[in-house]
Amino acid sequence: MDQGVLNGVVASATQAIAQKPKKSEETVLLHLAAGTALIRLGKSQEAMQHFDLLHALDAKERRYSSKRQWGEFARIRSLFSAAPDTDFDTSVGPAPIFVVGLPRSGTTLIEQILSMAPGVHPCGELVTTERLLRELFEGDGPVDPAQAADFAATYREHLPDLPADTDKFIDKMPANFRYVDLLLAAFPSGKIIDVQRDPRDVALSMWTTRFSAKGMNYASTIPAIADQANLYRSYMAHWKAIFPTRILTVSYEDLVSNVEDETQRMAAFCGIDWTSEMQNPERNTNPVTTASVNLVRTGIHQRSVGRWEILGENLDLLISRLDPELWPDVDPDASMGSADAAGPPL
Repeated sequence: MDQGVLNGVVASATQAIAQKPKKSEETVLLHLAAGTALIRLGKSQEAMQHFDLLHALDAKERRYSSKRQWGEFARIRSLFSAAPDTDFDTSVGPAPIFVVGLPRSGTTLIEQILSMAPGVHPCGELVTTERLLRELFEGDGPVDPAQAADFAATYREHLPDLPADTDKFIDKMPANFRYVDLLLAAFPSGKIIDVQRDPRDVALSMWTTRFSAKGMNYASTIPAIADQANLYRSYMAHWKAIFPTRILTVSYEDLVSNVEDETQRMAAFCGIDWTSEMQNPERNTNPVTTASVNLVRTGIHQRSVGRWEILGENLDLLISRLDPELWPDVDPDASMGSADAAGPPL
């Protein structure tokens, strides 16, 4: 989209905002349109004003409970506190690859890379795990092998139709980081890939996106985004202590800077024959239904790394809420940048 069109979008949206009720859904969408166009024009400071207003309006309706989230973490740890004792046959179908992480961390990119390999089918973000967890595990005691086997069977029943030649399938629901023990108990041959990305870039990408799902309510305030980042890191620290060899950590920054080595490492971990096509996920013709569609269609690049400075005043608020013990690589004294920067979708 050329600059003239983008400037027209900004002008039209700004004019319409002045004429609409401040708290209307239409006003929120107009702020989104103006902010997105301004980001593409490289006018990030002006863009952030629209995104700040957008999320301020959304936050009034989209409540987030930190207490509830951390309470669930405590319950999950009570259900899954040790490596599962699995003794049932799981060779009843293709093996799963679960890609987890924070939203906007690169989970879609990983899915598109892996599904370039023959016999690997992407299933997108399946909601099956969370729904079945709530249906099948109402108690507080640890999950036993029989329950895990029942979960595995029911999970497979809810899978979408897979091509006949499918050897492995990918479930890239980011929020599955909460249920790693259950997934590994239910699928002993399953693989977990944990995608890590600088939480400041994750926060920027969330802030310049509007999510409709109720489970993404936290994306409407910076403190809640930081809280969710801390929660994610706490879950993964718990799981990795239990499964030190069954979870592969992939750094988004390492992936986009060293594509060949990182794709080969992922393929080896998943038991997939590496192909050079995995370095070009933009050629993948499988559908993408998440907000990352534009990003993965532009190929692997480093243009979205380190752009967090354009968060402006929100950067200090974010860093102040990130737990330094969980995020030791985040400099608490990182300075806020002032330069505008044009770039691709975040």
